[in-house]
Amino acid sequence: MQLNNTYKDIWAISYPLMLFNLAQNIIGVTDMIFLGRVGETEQAACGLVGIYYMIFVMLGFGLSRGAQIMIARRLGEEKYAEIGGIFDNLLIVMMVLATALFLNMQFLSPNMLWLFIKSPEVYAAGWEYLFYRSFGIFFSLFGFTLLALYSGIGQTKVISFITATILGVNIFLNYSLIFGYLGFPELGIAGAGIASSTAEGVATIVGLLFLISDKKLKLYGLLKFKTFSWNLSFRLATLSTPLLLSFLFSFGGWFVFFTFIDKLGVRALAISSVVRWMYSFFSIPAWSIGATANSVISNLIGSNNQAEVPKAMFKITNMSFILTVIACIVI
Repeated sequence: MQLNNTYKDIWAISYPLMLFNLAQNIIGVTDMIFLGRVGETEQAACGLVGIYYMIFVMLGFGLSRGAQIMIARRLGEEKYAEIGGIFDNLLIVMMVLATALFLNMQFLSPNMLWLFIKSPEVYAAGWEYLFYRSFGIFFSLFGFTLLALYSGIGQTKVISFITATILGVNIFLNYSLIFGYLGFPELGIAGAGIASSTAEGVATIVGLLFLISDKKLKLYGLLKFKTFSWNLSFRLATLSTPLLLSFLFSFGGWFVFFTFIDKLGVRALAISSVVRWMYSFFSIPAWSIGATANSVISNLIGSNNQAEVPKAMFKITNMSFILTVIACIVI
């Protein structure tokens, strides 16, 4: 099965991915917006620790992009049964990785953060946020597994429903838990961490229901867990490593930058955090078009249509350039 590489079809795959990436950023932005009404310390802590958390999340995102490429290739080759094996292996790897990252954040991160954060107030607030936010790592990585599947086979509309769930639940719980409205306890920055993790948890349930109920997916043999393939996992890791390192250095660089800003004071850190999340917001279209390129190009190669690759890349690059120019004009 070949994914079409017309502008219309590229956009059809891309815009749900934009919504999903938007949801990941909106979680941080929403937390920042609400916590800005609590205090500068809480807002600064959320921005700094939010980047720290994203470093861990991006490890899973890098793996999912590698799996997306493999799934799109199998779709082009019409080896549908192998897609289920890739998905199942990815899900196992993701849950093992999530467990390791969760334990790291719970037991090692308190000491690690203390090495980078100068302000005791920012450290205390940041750790309180991270403690509750770390539970969401399981749901984030499960969501990336679904993203790899749906973007790999070019059926990304489901991602729109998952995104809407994340946004709705996160905004409602942020409003309720941070300030103690609607009968909820007033938890401050801890409420933001709980709200974000809960929103991802609810979205995971929605995504799982779609996965189980969608009859079209039976062709791929998902969730069979017949065997765990070390060879497949190794190939996935090899394919994902360049992407993984790219994300790691990108977000790691932001974290180091914020630790420098932290030494200038709480207000400077809070301002920089807001600007950084806005910058990420306007970068979403280019990121999403890039993810679409993973699927379309890999699918064309898998279906032996290499001659179409330059044409597809030209269209994808044009779309990315136009969206980036629009973002720059808005900024």
